[in-house]
Amino acid sequence: MRTVTIECHIGKSSDTFETPSGFLGDVSFLRDHFFAGSDGVINLVPRNRIPEGPIVGAQAQVVDALDLHFAVERLAANPPGATRVSRVALILANSYRPRKSVFGVMFDRGQPTKDDPNDALEFTATPREGCAIFVDAIQRLRHDPIEFDKEVEFTTVHELGHLFNLDHLESPPSFMATSLVTRSHNFDHFQFTHGQHGWLAECATNRWVYPGGSPFVPVSAENTPCRRPVVHSEAPKVDLRIGIENAVFACAAPVEMDVTLSSAADSAHVLRIPDRLDPGYEEFIVWITYPNGNRCRYRSPRRYCSPQVKLTLKPGQSIARDISIFAGAGGTTFATPGIYHLRAEFDLGTRGRVVSNEIVVEAVANRRLLTPERMALLLDPSVRSLLYHRRDKGGRNILPLLRHHLQADPQGVGANDIRYALVRTLYGRGMRATEAQAVRDDIELIWSIPGTLGRRQLHHLQTMHQKSIRDSKRPEP
Repeated sequence: MRTVTIECHIGKSSDTFETPSGFLGDVSFLRDHFFAGSDGVINLVPRNRIPEGPIVGAQAQVVDALDLHFAVERLAANPPGATRVSRVALILANSYRPRKSVFGVMFDRGQPTKDDPNDALEFTATPREGCAIFVDAIQRLRHDPIEFDKEVEFTTVHELGHLFNLDHLESPPSFMATSLVTRSHNFDHFQFTHGQHGWLAECATNRWVYPGGSPFVPVSAENTPCRRPVVHSEAPKVDLRIGIENAVFACAAPVEMDVTLSSAADSAHVLRIPDRLDPGYEEFIVWITYPNGNRCRYRSPRRYCSPQVKLTLKPGQSIARDISIFAGAGGTTFATPGIYHLRAEFDLGTRGRVVSNEIVVEAVANRRLLTPERMALLLDPSVRSLLYHRRDKGGRNILPLLRHHLQADPQGVGANDIRYALVRTLYGRGMRATEAQAVRDDIELIWSIPGTLGRRQLHHLQTMHQKSIRDSKRPEP
């Protein structure tokens, strides 16, 4: 098995904090953990350059992503545009300006994000070159020197793990678990799992593992070896795109995500793919990074076990879906106000997997966007069930309640989402002539307020509008 030597150049952002004791010597714990965790494949050689002086500014109290990018250039000095690197950077700093409570960050992701909007090619062309840990942020929660040293070691290995595209994993215990608030992890977490061993052991051959080889896209929830690597726009040329029409919404709002899987017009392949572009199937995964930094898989309240049907995707064609994601198996998805990052992943079968773009949305406290009456309505469990499933499953007849609410409060945030659920529910169960006219009126009212629904929802409305015209002319039985 081939050994890969990677130098880890370690620098300090400023002189305003004491260097943790683990970085006063040769920092051998880095080599030991990654050599053991990769079954002898990764030889991570520490290059302690802290004695050379600060790399951001002698009195710098906080750093942002741009500071860190420049620090990586100075420490690692990899060739511009390299697609595989033999030097990575680890930066010790006080705290991170975008999120001052985080212990560490792998900021070098290969694409701009909310906390790192720097999209210049010099910062995105070679991803996964560097990470940082924040000493002051750790010190604020780890007052005991022993607990502090444990957290520094754990966070350092955790962030370096992200450089190899390792994902967060809460169980079984490992370095890739998220840090606790009240204490450092026990020593049973100071290891890599069997699956992570297998993943790191592919560093010599898998570009989704070795630094610089791909954007930051953790490709496996359990970090098991990935023999079918993710594809972006390579042969076959497949693109997965996600989007949410309104990027700022109330926590209780019914949020719909548009999903489009397309094949490039110049692709030479006709694809047969699973008809499972929905998080109710194992093949389709939505990853959500929460405001506290935790990254988890969205768990749909619907689980499908139907026989696998194949769809044909010809060059230049696309498949589109709209997916309700505001409620999950564990409750409300966007329950906490703050910034959320979403990315999707779809298993194409024998042709590998494709990863989507990342979108950033903000959930706002309900009272800031919703009237008290609408907030109470949208928080009603039976109403939320109808908004999600688009049919009345709760034993109460919710439709008259929604209709009465809209008559009293026809405008404002959430009104068109309620109308859309009404239309889909009536359409799904079959409409009488009077209901068809009401559906038609609702659709035309939605169209009069543009920018509130997603593209796929508008497509459904066009189809339902045409049917409502036909049904409204049908004589009552």
